[in-house]
Amino acid sequence: MIWLLAVLAFSYRALPRMLRKNAMPSDTYFHMFCAEAIRNNRFRIPRAIPRIVLCSRHTYPFLYHLLLAFFPIRLRVWAERLTPAFFDTLMLLLVYAFVKWTAEGNPSIPVLVALLFAFSPALLRISLGPRVYSGSPRVPAEFFYMLHILAFWIGFQSGNPLFWTISLLAGAALIITAKFANQVFFFFGLWFTLIITPWYALALLGSLALSVLLTGGRAIDVLTGQIRHSIFYYKYSQRIFLHPNTPKVRPYISNLRSAFAALRRGHKVLSTMRWFSMERFFLHQLVTVYPQFIFLAFVWPAAISSPVDRFLLVWSGAGLFWFFTTRIKSLMFLGEPDRYLEYALFPSLFLTVEYLVARNLAFIIYLFLLYSIVMVLFHLWLYLKTTDDNFETTNDLFTRLNGLEEGVIMPIGSFHWQTLYRSKFPVLTLANADERLMPPEEFYLVYGNYPYPSARFQEIIERYNVRYVISDKDHLAHYFNVILQEPERFTERTEKLFEAGSMLLFKVK
Repeated sequence: MIWLLAVLAFSYRALPRMLRKNAMPSDTYFHMFCAEAIRNNRFRIPRAIPRIVLCSRHTYPFLYHLLLAFFPIRLRVWAERLTPAFFDTLMLLLVYAFVKWTAEGNPSIPVLVALLFAFSPALLRISLGPRVYSGSPRVPAEFFYMLHILAFWIGFQSGNPLFWTISLLAGAALIITAKFANQVFFFFGLWFTLIITPWYALALLGSLALSVLLTGGRAIDVLTGQIRHSIFYYKYSQRIFLHPNTPKVRPYISNLRSAFAALRRGHKVLSTMRWFSMERFFLHQLVTVYPQFIFLAFVWPAAISSPVDRFLLVWSGAGLFWFFTTRIKSLMFLGEPDRYLEYALFPSLFLTVEYLVARNLAFIIYLFLLYSIVMVLFHLWLYLKTTDDNFETTNDLFTRLNGLEEGVIMPIGSFHWQTLYRSKFPVLTLANADERLMPPEEFYLVYGNYPYPSARFQEIIERYNVRYVISDKDHLAHYFNVILQEPERFTERTEKLFEAGSMLLFKVK
């Protein structure tokens, strides 16, 4: 049963990118570029990311990039498409094995937990950036975290040094895989240390020491770079980029009423489903994507009497705590709240299934499973229907750009990483923000309206000797109408060279 489910889970995770081979979001271009830079540097992690004009010091977690670098380019594009599905399937097998080891008395529980995990909308929706359909360190990092914490628990319970070793190795790998995973690693770790056992602090410190040892100290660069970037984000960026775009209560209620009204009239069913599945208001996400967390209010009195259930409850509680905590304005820089729930998906599902089966309420599990399958199929359809695969269309533009005289390229809109990956010229962008390497004034000049530059267009092109500008019609219209407000300041200093689809390339006069 589990192997059939694993094959099925891998298939519908890999299918979208098999059909949309070149549909890479912005961050995936960055990961592919870093992999290429590592391969070109003889598989050593470069100290600076090549061709980045601003703050180019390489402090980004690099293990996923290194993994991709071992593939030649023809195989690397397939590795990018399939690694998320591969690591997600490994997590599914890990989930099944742990539940089967724990819930020996009821053979149905491992299957039910694995089914809910395999079809969870949290893992397969497309509304919050790349996950399983696009190459990203996000999924490998989640796998390393689950392997680390489960191996720690088994080692702690059994005293088997093999599981301690696995836990330390997985924790060390996690530190150099993804920034968000590092936050989960230490934020959740505080809960395990204070409530489960102080020995977990040794697992944290041991993983850190091993990561530093195995990387020759580069893990320290990763962590210090992340801390400095977070400080910069806290002090200068979040009030501009996060606070204004946070979903508010009143608009959500208005949208909810409109959705009910449309359904009563039988109108706009697809658009209502699209809103329902992609709405980012935090309580909506909790109820529609992670409803099993609501059952924790009923689970906890019984769970605290069992060591393994108490461990899973603390794990789930940590995710729920940070989900609500990062809704506070001053803490929004710590990441998207629902991703903390994503890291606590497995324990919350396990506890809920265990609770419902014990009380002969398994029909609720099957209803939730049916709902999950419907949502997964809808997201799959939505992805295949709406994903813009314009890679081939814009090939000619980048080919002609690379044949021009070398110069700095300034992107307007979310084209920074795509331009870096597909061109051979320097790009006016930055890696991790660091106040020591880039003053806030410089950041606001170039990224004052991220992903758009500030309105001081002429000052930017003169200060950084910009030779080319790349954008598309929609982003350029937004820059003209909302930010620049005087389009002639742009048109007087540029001339259009090429157009491919909606993408435009300009040369600075």
